[in-house]
Amino acid sequence: MGSYLNAEALVPKRILLLPLLVAAVLTMSASAAQAGAFVLTLDDLNDASAAISIIGVDDPAVNPDGLSFVGTVGSFNVTMSASLSSPGPSAPVQMKVTNFLVSSTSAGNFRATLSAVDISSPLLGSWVVGKGIASVTITGAGSAAYQSSIDGTSVYDRSFPGVITQSASPIYVGTSLDLLSVWDLKFDGGATMMGTSDLRASDAAVPEPMTLLLFGPGLAGLAALRGRRRSKAL
Repeated sequence: MGSYLNAEALVPKRILLLPLLVAAVLTMSASAAQAGAFVLTLDDLNDASAAISIIGVDDPAVNPDGLSFVGTVGSFNVTMSASLSSPGPSAPVQMKVTNFLVSSTSAGNFRATLSAVDISSPLLGSWVVGKGIASVTITGAGSAAYQSSIDGTSVYDRSFPGVITQSASPIYVGTSLDLLSVWDLKFDGGATMMGTSDLRASDAAVPEPMTLLLFGPGLAGLAALRGRRRSKAL
C-alpha cells in the first residue's frame, strides 16, 4: 500500500489537472455553440410533446437558404420558411418568415417562434431603428397575432383582424443583436392560415452619448474663440 501511495505522489500535478482542463474546454465550447443561434420553433400548444426546433448555422452570411420545415406538428400541417441576413454596414439586419402555411381540421392553438440570438453585425455598438411588417390570410374560423422585438424592445405587433402597434424609437445595440418574431395562430375550427413577416434593424444615424460629450465642448470652444476675436476687433 505504501509503495502505491508513493507512486501516486510522483505523478506530475499537471497530469492530474488534465481532466479538469478538458472539462472546462468542453463547457466553453458548449456555451459558444449557443451564440449566434438562428432558431425556428414550431409548437402545437395543445400537445407539449409536439414542439420542433430547427437550428441554423452561427453565421447568417453562409446560411442564405435559411431554415425550412414541411410536415406535421401535433395536429397541424405546417409549411414554414425563414431567412436571416446581415450583409453590411449600409444594409439592415433582416429576419424574415418568407412563407408559412398552417392548416388544421379541428380547433387548437399553434405558435411559430423565430429567433436570432447574439448575432454579429456591423450595427453593433450603434443606434438602430426597428421596422416590421406582417400579413396573413385566414380561410375558415380563427385569428392570428404577430409580435416582434429587437434586443427585448417591442418593434411591430399586429393582430388579425385587429390593430397595429409599431415603435419608431431608436434602440441602442451593445455587444450583440437579438431578434425575435412570434406568430400565435388560434384555430376555432377547421382553417388554413398563410402569410409572411419581416423584421429589420437599420442604422438610425443617432450620435452616441460619448460623441455628444466630445462634440459639445468643441462647439463651446469655437464660440469662445469667436467672441474673443470680436472683442479684439472692437
